[in-house]
Order: sequence, then C-alpha cells, then structure tokens
Amino acid sequence: MPTSLREQRSERQRRPFLAGAAVCLLLLPLAWWMYTARVTNLHRQQLDLIQRQIQTLQDHRDAIETEQAEFEQSRARANEIVALVEQAAFWPSLMEDLSSRLVEGLYLTSLQPVEQSTSSEPASALPGLGGRRGRGRGAPVMMDPTLIDPSMFHPGGGAATSEPDVTTTDIQLVGRGHHKNTTEDISRVKQFADNLRASVFFDKDGVQITELPSPMLTEDDEFFSFSITARLTNQSPE
Repeated sequence: MPTSLREQRSERQRRPFLAGAAVCLLLLPLAWWMYTARVTNLHRQQLDLIQRQIQTLQDHRDAIETEQAEFEQSRARANEIVALVEQAAFWPSLMEDLSSRLVEGLYLTSLQPVEQSTSSEPASALPGLGGRRGRGRGAPVMMDPTLIDPSMFHPGGGAATSEPDVTTTDIQLVGRGHHKNTTEDISRVKQFADNLRASVFFDKDGVQITELPSPMLTEDDEFFSFSITARLTNQSPE
C-alpha cells in the first residue's frame, strides 16, 4: 500500500481520539466551575447559618444588658431606701446618745457639718440649730434636734447629696455652760469630750476640742462657750 494512503488511513483513525481530547479539554473548566460554584454555595449557606446564630446571641446580649440596667436602677433605688431607713434610725439614737453624755451644766446650742469640699465657702450651720456664743449673761438657746436635715450628713462616708465633691464625716458641736471658774469649766468640757470618745457613734481619735472656755471670763459672766469636732462612724448601738 502506498505510503500516502497509509498516512491518510492513520489520520482518519486518530481523528476520533483528537475530538475526544478536545471535548475533555472543554469540559475541564466547566467541571471546575461547577465544583467551585457548589463549594461557594455550601460556604454561603454556612455563613448565613452563622450570621443567624450571631444575631440570636446579640439579641440575647441586648436582653441581658437591658435586664442588668433595670437591675442596677432597682438596686440604686433600694440602696436609697435603705440609707433613708438607716438615717431615720441613726439620728434619733445619736441625739439621745449626745444628751446622755453631756456633763451637768453644759448645753449644746449648735450642731453643724464640717465639710471637706472643693468650694471655698465655709460650712453653714444646720437650719434652726444656731446659738449664741462667747461671753454673755443670757440663758443659752438650746438647739431643736427635730430640725436636723439628715441629707447634710452621712455617717461613716460621703454626704448624701447630689454633689460628689463634698464629704461630711465630722460634725462640730457648739455649746455653752454655766461659768464657775476657768479650771472647772475646762474640766467639764474635757469630760464631755472623753464621754464622746467612749461613744460608738464617734471615732475616739477623731474627737477634738476646738474651743475651750475663755480664761478671760469674770464672776459677772454667767456662761462660757466651747466647741468640739467629732468624727462620725458608721456604727450604731445594737
């Protein structure tokens, strides 16, 4: 058989294989595209599921934060009520304790807070508790304990006011006494200070005499004045 015929015959036999190879080459990108599309779709479904779960968790977190905020508000209101109840029980007991520790012949005429504030204004006396001080012959004006404003004090801590820069743990007790002689006048004031140091309402190291009876008093003077600063504690008798 001539060589040309053999070559033509061989070429005709290879044509189907070449066509099959061409089809396979065309199908490979299509198969890869179908694979990637399938994988992408699976990943998208998984992402959607995760996003739904995240949204559910965020909803739970928002609900918990809302409940926490409501709880904090309720606790703050409860603390205010507890503080008012404690103050309502504290101040009558404090006034009774002060009265029981007064030395005979001494009278309290004023009770005022000693404020530690950023303001340069001095602490003002409690309403209705002012009294005359210094030398005099008139009878001392006794303070009215029912006029005490508990919101001006908070025993053992900061003042129960809306101003965060003010703390009131000390009170100033101003009083007068029947004048006899300087030595006895001073002795009675010191005895009253010692009595305050023995009280559960006051820090024994925080009781300081800030004004002693004047040595310039004469027999014509009926009364002397004194002043004591005392630091409150958060304790009260059982």
